[in-house]
Amino acid sequence: MVCVMTAHLQRALERRDILAAYVTVLDGLEAFFRICTTVRGGRDELRVAVREAFGLSEAAADAVLALQIRRLSPEEQQKTREELTQLDTHIARMEREQY
Repeated sequence: MVCVMTAHLQRALERRDILAAYVTVLDGLEAFFRICTTVRGGRDELRVAVREAFGLSEAAADAVLALQIRRLSPEEQQKTREELTQLDTHIARMEREQY
């Protein structure tokens, strides 16, 4: 059971990393757009610039760069923030149960 729980916790932590990145970028859209419109080079250079500007993991930066424009609507932003809050609660519960 511990191995299954650990894998489940790992997936939850990975999802949390992406949701937290979404929220970070949503809170700094102007800076994000400025980076996207001024960085020279390809996807790799853009990923590095976004990672450095927002302190994101590589996976989170990739997820942010693949973010669909519809996720910027107020309703979708609220859903993202709510999912992050729920996931934080779920992760805390899983971590308590492991010990």
